[in-house]
Amino acid sequence: MKRTNNDLFPIVDREQEFQKIYNNTIEKVNYINNKYSENHNGVDCEEVAPLIEQMNNFVLNLSRVTKLEEYLSFKLLVQKILRLLGECDHDGVTPPPVDPELEPVVIKAILQNLNKKLVGELLTSENDYLITSVEYELYKNDVRVEKVTTNSASAVANFVSTEAGRYHFLAKYYWADKFKQIMSNSVIIEEEVVVPPPVEGDFPATLPYSNLWAHTVTTNGSYEITLNNTWGVIDSRLAVYLDGQLSEILDTNYTAANRGSAKNVVSTSKFPSNKDLKFVYKVTYTRDEKTNDKVTVYYKSTTGKIEIATPDGGVKYCNHPEWNPEIEYGSATGKVVFYQGFHFRHSGWASKGDSPKTNGDWSPWTMLSAAEEAAINCPGNHMMDSAGTAPNAHLEPMDLAQVKGLGTPMEKMHITYTPEWGKWGGRKYTPKISPWNKISHMQYAFVDVIPDYTGNFFTDKDDISHLTKSAADAPNGTSLNISPNIFDPGAAFSAYGGTNPFMTEYNEMCRQYPYVKPIASLGGWSRSAFFRDAAQPGKIDYFVQRCIDFIREYNMVGIDIDWEFPCSRRDADLIDNKNDLGTPRAQDDEEFLFTNLMQALRKALDKAGEEDGKYYFLSCAIVSGKTHILKSGIGVWHPTCDFISYMTYDVHGAFDPMTNHQSYLFQNPSEPLAETNPYENALSINDLIKFVTTTYGVPVNKITVGSPFYSRGWSGIFKPASGWVNPSTPGLYARTNITPGTNGTKGCSAPGTMDGGQGAGVLPLHHLNKLIKGENVSVRTLDMNGPANPHAGTTLVGTDFGYYYDEAAQAPYLYNEKAGIFYTFEDERSVEVKSQWVIDNNLAGIISWDIAMDDYGIDMHSSAATSAYPTLNQADHLLTSVIFDKFKANSLRLNYLNRLARR
Repeated sequence: MKRTNNDLFPIVDREQEFQKIYNNTIEKVNYINNKYSENHNGVDCEEVAPLIEQMNNFVLNLSRVTKLEEYLSFKLLVQKILRLLGECDHDGVTPPPVDPELEPVVIKAILQNLNKKLVGELLTSENDYLITSVEYELYKNDVRVEKVTTNSASAVANFVSTEAGRYHFLAKYYWADKFKQIMSNSVIIEEEVVVPPPVEGDFPATLPYSNLWAHTVTTNGSYEITLNNTWGVIDSRLAVYLDGQLSEILDTNYTAANRGSAKNVVSTSKFPSNKDLKFVYKVTYTRDEKTNDKVTVYYKSTTGKIEIATPDGGVKYCNHPEWNPEIEYGSATGKVVFYQGFHFRHSGWASKGDSPKTNGDWSPWTMLSAAEEAAINCPGNHMMDSAGTAPNAHLEPMDLAQVKGLGTPMEKMHITYTPEWGKWGGRKYTPKISPWNKISHMQYAFVDVIPDYTGNFFTDKDDISHLTKSAADAPNGTSLNISPNIFDPGAAFSAYGGTNPFMTEYNEMCRQYPYVKPIASLGGWSRSAFFRDAAQPGKIDYFVQRCIDFIREYNMVGIDIDWEFPCSRRDADLIDNKNDLGTPRAQDDEEFLFTNLMQALRKALDKAGEEDGKYYFLSCAIVSGKTHILKSGIGVWHPTCDFISYMTYDVHGAFDPMTNHQSYLFQNPSEPLAETNPYENALSINDLIKFVTTTYGVPVNKITVGSPFYSRGWSGIFKPASGWVNPSTPGLYARTNITPGTNGTKGCSAPGTMDGGQGAGVLPLHHLNKLIKGENVSVRTLDMNGPANPHAGTTLVGTDFGYYYDEAAQAPYLYNEKAGIFYTFEDERSVEVKSQWVIDNNLAGIISWDIAMDDYGIDMHSSAATSAYPTLNQADHLLTSVIFDKFKANSLRLNYLNRLARR
């Protein structure tokens, strides 16, 4: 016969082929029929009977059999009956042998496109066990592109070629010493592959807003997207958004180890160049292991545009505040407020509680017309309650070309403070000078915590006339509302030439360096008195809401509570700072007030984050040492924090009668602890971290430890008759021969160029390095409007100072034996050791105080700085660079490899 297009076998002569098959099987057919005749005894195999009937019907209908497959099926049928017959044979008759020429039957070959993979398989009858191996050859547009070999006809072939084109495969199957081949159907893959929809709940359909950024660079034709995280990360996923719409979810190269670091490399050719591309990491981490409190955070890449202020680029929040029943609005001002879904203009005398009305009754407030309401463009839910007066609130998105901060990712945090008072006097330090490309968090120091009479954020640091009740006089349970208030965003210092828009500059640097997290640090040494009032029942909700308003207004990503210190009473130091409030009303109940405040802030920040499509951080800075920690309540509130900063500086200073290190990693066994630490206060960083982690269960990967960028110092330090405690460290653990001063006298402090009226021996790192190099340093009153420096007029002679390093404590110091002056400080060597210790012990990072006192190559209050300020921009900072070099991602990995190599 001639082969038709439907035939799957080679061209054969049907009649000759069947005759050969029939001749080989007719003897077996006769044998089978004889064995199962009616007169046969002892054989009862019901399974065989229907097969015999099928066999005989085939023989009777030979004239209607036309296909070779049917002949082969007949042959297989006879073979099967013979096998069954052998199992049922009880009369000793041996059946004829199985035909060694029996051929496997392959029905067809199928190629399918399953989940972006081409899958090929053979469909065979039940005798596929005769096939010894199969070769699958995949063809794309009639050109072979791939080959797969299996040892079973039942095994499928998975092909990886899924580019657009027409595909088929040719199968060669082997049996005995022969082979045959069969061709599959064709499969066409279109040019554009449809991406399956993501798993429900994995990512939102549209680009989520985020004020957190993943590190993205383009190199060698690929996007490299890096996520670095020091929390307890348990999962991270990566999605692609094109023009704001979810396009694809990618597999994530994820490493746990409490760092949550992930780096993904994706070809740039994979995505169209005419669309705005964003990669978004969805990170889940555990904030509290005991309660299994999980938090989900989005990190967005910096491809395309960067949104800094609001999800829609600046119109999310209303510019007008909500009506406040606690405010005496007084005579008409034209001020617009928001109330119960509408805006009203202040058009008459309004006392406290005079609310706007919508029912037509007389009111000191006039509802805006529909046209006026439309012009305001309020989002409706009025997510923001603020005065709308911040100079840089509601920032527009900026192009990636304007972004400067695409530097190296950091595996650990370096949190530092930018002090608003850094601009005072002749210092001229403002945010534009800081090395934003080498830090992770920039905390604004400090935001006042003070009574709120106006409902607006108070912006004049030096005018505290609004404090009608002093911190000492304000009673417990005071009726005063407490609010966070910025120092001085538009402060002028015309006496030194020009103005200093501090907050404006801070906001702009945050825009240019989106990887740096701007944090509002509340309180501090001089503004912690009213924390206890803010945390009182009945007042805490007001204060917490004002905190939320504040960070929304000034585009911060979190709040740092710097309450110095709960349960610790201190009178105001009016010699150093005429505006210092002290903490004169502190009581032991502040442990619970502090706990309540942290828990209320965490709840409010999470709620605001859900509303704003952001994640808001909460942290706190607390003093080191057991005495304060035992009263802090940390065992209860630590789960509320994203990180906890221990101020492991100012541990010792001229307030002690004996010299010591102000920040040290390990306890020196030579230290006379009975005199320097009689209460076993765990003052070394190593001892402190062991204490808080074992006693209170604080996760070590939440903790940052302090590094001072300044000195503290003593005068009157001379060699005693009994000699030094350790001859290799002269001046250390030595008692001053000067009585501590009061009322502005010098006392036992060393001269300091950063000192106020009391004096503390504070030198910035640049001046310390000048002394180390043998150069002189002159001391004067720092701020012409501030307190007189008691050491003004002193010249420190650099050649009289010796540099020493305490190997046991890992801390340096300077000692002038001739003048009896001792300075304790931090340098490159000690901060490098401290940074490595943080890495090795899996801490979150380092917090430094403060960036303005790092050494950036210029005297911060010299005439050179004053004249250079207009053109002085970002400068390299010495200790910041050391920390960065230790914490940047590639350094950490190299360190790990080096440790492995040493094993």
